[in-house]
Amino acid sequence: MAKAAQALIYLSADASTLKAPRVTFSRQLWLEQALPDNYTDETFLQSLKISVHGPVRSYWQVVREASAVTQQMDTVVAVATVSAYLYKGWMSPEPLLCVVVVPVLLAGAFCTVAGNQSSIIYARRAVRQLVLLTAGVYLMSPLLQTLTSSVSSDSIVALVCGLLTMHLYLHDYIFVDQVTDTLTGSMSMTAATFASVLIASQLKTQMQVFSQVLFSLELYLLSPHARRYIRAKSVTANQVLTLTMHLLVLMLLVIMSVSVASIYAAVLGFVTCVCPLCLMRVQKCKAQINGPWDEAVPSIQMKQLKRHLP
Repeated sequence: MAKAAQALIYLSADASTLKAPRVTFSRQLWLEQALPDNYTDETFLQSLKISVHGPVRSYWQVVREASAVTQQMDTVVAVATVSAYLYKGWMSPEPLLCVVVVPVLLAGAFCTVAGNQSSIIYARRAVRQLVLLTAGVYLMSPLLQTLTSSVSSDSIVALVCGLLTMHLYLHDYIFVDQVTDTLTGSMSMTAATFASVLIASQLKTQMQVFSQVLFSLELYLLSPHARRYIRAKSVTANQVLTLTMHLLVLMLLVIMSVSVASIYAAVLGFVTCVCPLCLMRVQKCKAQINGPWDEAVPSIQMKQLKRHLP
């Protein structure tokens, strides 16, 4: 019995000293391994990282970026206010035509004098297209004037408000930083143009229709390009432009209604100051996880690529 007990102790000691071969797993799917591809060990979550690549924003930076939204709001309100002035007879169409033509001529002269050869060619092409657009709007003014003669004014106002809200919601605000071509931007521009046509159909004379449509097309189609150019050249100039647009629109609204101007000023303050603060607070609650399960993103340096090119 004693010898048997000693034999058992000896065997158990040998078994404890023996170690099972440890199988290592490498996350390289092209290698033949003993473990499955979806194998995870106790170190899998050690490389977990939360919100590593999240954008770092400052409050004043977001406030400056909000100018893209408020400038477009000023554009919509300016078109609506000037149309109301024409409808009530507070403004004649001739001064409005001067407001439309003079900035375009100044911009064309600037491109011709200060621009290079490509800018001059672009300016000539733009002037030619503008002449064709002006002629087309003038010829279609009698048709646009009677377009909604059988529709009530309340229905037109409700439809215009809905279209302008759709325009602001779908507008391509990235266009101020880079040239884009998106479906939502096209839908936004279509909604704004249709709203301008509906507003023009409520005016009384053909010249009012002509000037209002041209003014709307200039603000909706041409002003984004000018604002993008100013924003790219100077941050200070963009801030000055934003303040100038705010003041001009508020002056137009004050003449028509002080209460409406106060409400719009409050909306501008909310979008400019409160919304950036809400964005920064919500950003802190956003958790983006990164780890070994992320897809591999190839990173090729241009210098290394040029070395291998013939």
